[in-house]
Amino acid sequence: MAAPSLSRRAALVLPVAAGLSCTSIPAHAAADAEIIRLAAEILAGHDECCRLIAPYFQCVAVRYPASVTARLDHLTQRHHSLVEQLSNLPATTAAGYRAKAQALLTWLAPGGDADAPEPGSDERLVWSLCRDLCADHGREAA
Repeated sequence: MAAPSLSRRAALVLPVAAGLSCTSIPAHAAADAEIIRLAAEILAGHDECCRLIAPYFQCVAVRYPASVTARLDHLTQRHHSLVEQLSNLPATTAAGYRAKAQALLTWLAPGGDADAPEPGSDERLVWSLCRDLCADHGREAA
């Protein structure tokens, strides 16, 4: 069995392992309850992936055990399904916007601020907006 490429899953698994902490998603705002649930499931899947691969971070050539590879594949497929569902639901509350922004930040900046998109890139503007919505850098979200 070929070793899976870490970069294939980097968007899903690196943020928490790299020290990015996402604030918890508020459980209120009934209007966006499904958005909040989906985003929380994305973050929980991300956390599980981080725990699974953490023992292999120092390896140059990674060959995950079959059980880890199978679980990572399942979590990756579930992540794509959740992202599709989440992207089709319009947020209507501040809590819904924050939940979507938190889910996006796990992909956009896998290493937290140290892995921010390059200055001047379109992704940097999206990253900045997500941080604003999450109040991820010390400011209150509107």
